[in-house]
Amino acid sequence: MHLDKDGAARNWQRLAPPKIEKPDAQVWRQLIDDFWFGTHNLAKYLARGDLWTAKWLDAEIKNYILKLLEWHGVARGADVWHLGHHLQSWTDTATFTEVETLFARFDAADSRRAMRATCDLFGRLAREVSAIWELQYPDEVERGVRVLMEKMEN
Repeated sequence: MHLDKDGAARNWQRLAPPKIEKPDAQVWRQLIDDFWFGTHNLAKYLARGDLWTAKWLDAEIKNYILKLLEWHGVARGADVWHLGHHLQSWTDTATFTEVETLFARFDAADSRRAMRATCDLFGRLAREVSAIWELQYPDEVERGVRVLMEKMEN
């Protein structure tokens, strides 16, 4: 609760939180393509040793996985909060346990580990959401990016 000594807020319009809804096929595919494109670039910057840029890209990628976490929650009938607020209350236990592994220190090896964990969670959630909402998931895109990531790590 915020302090309002003058009572000015009494007349303010109350805003509803943003409603999270099922995406259409185009929005769904765009998120998937953006995630895997970003992840491919993240792997490149990690391979080059450019950690600052890699961490910046990782933050962008986390926005995609947050959107997917929200859709996953809605698809399962959860009361989803925006921006990941109260994430533990609207994700299942297994998902929240995986979320705990998604963040890394400013370290190349730990960043690669977190990147792989992020990809694993994204792939699982995307398949589950696509099954529930009957949306297409491009497995071939994921496989292709994972092959490229492996080559860059070796």
